[in-house]
Amino acid sequence: MNSDEEDVIDSILEQTAPNNLEEHFTSSLANPESIEGELFDSQKGEEGIDSLPKKILDEADIWLMPWWFPPINWLRKPKVILASIMIVLASSLIVLFPEGEIILLGPPQELIDWQEDHELMTGLDSFVGWDGSGVDVCIVDTGIDLAHPDLSKVTLAGWTDVINQEPEPYDDEGHGTSMAGILVADGGLNGIAKGVNLYIAKALSSDGSGDDQTVATAVDWCIQQEVDIISMSLGGTAGLRFFGQSTDESENSVQAALDAGIYVIAAAGNDGGPDDDGDVESPGSIQRVICVGGHDRTGDMWEGSSQGDNNGGFFPPRLPNSDPDMKPEITGGGHEVPVLIIPSSEFSDYVWGWSSGTSAATVYVTGALAITLQGAPNLQPNAIDGGPDAILNVKEALMETASDAPESHDDYEGYGQLDAAALFQSLTGLDPDTPPASAF
Repeated sequence: MNSDEEDVIDSILEQTAPNNLEEHFTSSLANPESIEGELFDSQKGEEGIDSLPKKILDEADIWLMPWWFPPINWLRKPKVILASIMIVLASSLIVLFPEGEIILLGPPQELIDWQEDHELMTGLDSFVGWDGSGVDVCIVDTGIDLAHPDLSKVTLAGWTDVINQEPEPYDDEGHGTSMAGILVADGGLNGIAKGVNLYIAKALSSDGSGDDQTVATAVDWCIQQEVDIISMSLGGTAGLRFFGQSTDESENSVQAALDAGIYVIAAAGNDGGPDDDGDVESPGSIQRVICVGGHDRTGDMWEGSSQGDNNGGFFPPRLPNSDPDMKPEITGGGHEVPVLIIPSSEFSDYVWGWSSGTSAATVYVTGALAITLQGAPNLQPNAIDGGPDAILNVKEALMETASDAPESHDDYEGYGQLDAAALFQSLTGLDPDTPPASAF
């Protein structure tokens, strides 16, 4: 390779260097033709991809993913997670345009159909009148942008900003808004448990990353609010554990939440396939945490979902996992999940799109558990049957009610797919299609 080629490649790499680990929007409402691949002429098709020097593909650390409109989307591959760093775990956030038209007033029909597919696959389509009312959920993420039209009816029960200490809610990355929307959106898309009392702890910065201390502080704040569920669509490298304590501050905070009877739901990670490092991310790796892998709209496993290591080991020292704590425990909707998208440097409007990653799957399980706790308030942390034992009971119910379950726990598929209706019936004794008395 000559010096001129090197200069061109270095220039391309500089332009495509990730400044946002999880989000790369590839379209513009004002000029959809501008979203053709920067590294090659889209008219060249596959030939253009093949002609790219290997150095670009390796160092730019990006995926090439075909889509019908536009021809090529450039998606960043999640970076290697370093020790003491937590990052959001959505592999992609994509703006979806229906063929032939651009819709500004709401999501295209494709997204609505996809949402229905995911609800059908997870049993959430069975609920009538159940929306998580009375249940306190804390999302630890990049924040929330309440200016999105689908969040206009949301009033937060609590907000904290560990990163910048801003008193009012905001989201300078977008991932947190997308995850919150899966839970509480009310408009073009509809959240799966939009009646919950929502708490938001911003623990990740504008590039989607944060350290163990910021995440720990956020989790501690959630504990102080006495929430019922903490949802963590993020992950990092596990710490070393000695005598019940971890070298990782965030893991110790998560353990404190569990000891208080708070349900913690966390993403398995997005490094599945040949790049899998052999285990789920922390804090999903912690005993009693409900660790969530991802499947697609047809029930097949999403190829990016991380596998668990349940055999124990000498370094880091850990005992083998056993039921119902084998990792991951359950899978949820993790591929082509409809989400809310906020403005960015590349996109100027509030719109709708889709996401793939175990982040989204985590929120599906969060919503299902919130609805279940609405029907079984006795299992909430401070209730008569709540506490650490209740967490174990819920995890056993998740294991026993999972659909499409393997004969025994699978390091990839867990105990099977979330069946929210079966989980609800198992723990409440109620029918999901019979509304609660408060709904009349």
